[in-house]
Amino acid sequence: MIINLNDCRRRKQQSEAKKIRTTAIPVFDRIFVENNEWVGELAGSKRKVVMKELDKKPN
Repeated sequence: MIINLNDCRRRKQQSEAKKIRTTAIPVFDRIFVENNEWVGELAGSKRKVVMKELDKKPN
């Protein structure tokens, strides 16, 4: 059996182009500093997410 690799590559590229890719991005109601941490409060809930610790220095 002979397989043409260009046909396989073309089919793969076409199938990947049809896929819809989505990314979940958090939406914050508020962003504030609390206990030396950058905190975001998620929209629709009172859950807090620590986004960055301000006292840490990058290496």
